[in-house]
Amino acid sequence: MGSQWLTLDVCSVAEVVSSLERPETVERVTEAVRPAVLRLAQRDYQRDPKTWQHADADLLIQALREVTALLSNGSQQIELHADEDETPELWDFIWSEWEPSDALQLPLSPHGVPAVTYKDSTSAARYAERFKALRARGGYARRKLAPTQLDALVAALDEAANAERGLFAYYEL
Repeated sequence: MGSQWLTLDVCSVAEVVSSLERPETVERVTEAVRPAVLRLAQRDYQRDPKTWQHADADLLIQALREVTALLSNGSQQIELHADEDETPELWDFIWSEWEPSDALQLPLSPHGVPAVTYKDSTSAARYAERFKALRARGGYARRKLAPTQLDALVAALDEAANAERGLFAYYEL
C-alpha cells in the first residue's frame, strides 16, 4: 500500500479570502497555479449540483493549498494510511464537511483526491480532544498512523484552536 499524505495549514477562511483580494498573493504562488488562484479570487468556478465535482477541482485545490501555505506558520505534512474501518476518527476528520460550511464552495475532485477540508478553531479543538483520547487508548497500528504523526496532528489542531485561526487539511495519495 502506497503512502497517503495529510498536509495541514493553520489559517482561517477569512485570512484566505482577504489574501485572495490582494494582487501580491498571485505573485507569490507558483506560475502553474496563478490562473487558478485568480479563479479562486473571482469565485470563477462551479460545482456539479449533484456530485459537487468539477474537472478543474484538482488545480483549484492545489491553488488553495499554495495560498494557505503562504498564510500558515509552516505546513505540517503527515504520512498516514486512512481506512474507514481501521482509522474511523482519522477518516471522519479527512472526509467530514467544512466546519463551518464551505464559504468558498470549492468543487470536489472527480478523482476523489486531492481533497481538502477546513476546521475552524472550535472544530479543531474538538478534533484535537478526539485524537488525544485516541492517543491515550494507544493510537492506531503504526502502519496506519505512527505515534509521532499522531502527535503532529494533535499539535497542529491545538495550534489552530489556541490561535483561533482554524486549519486546512489536504489529503493526497
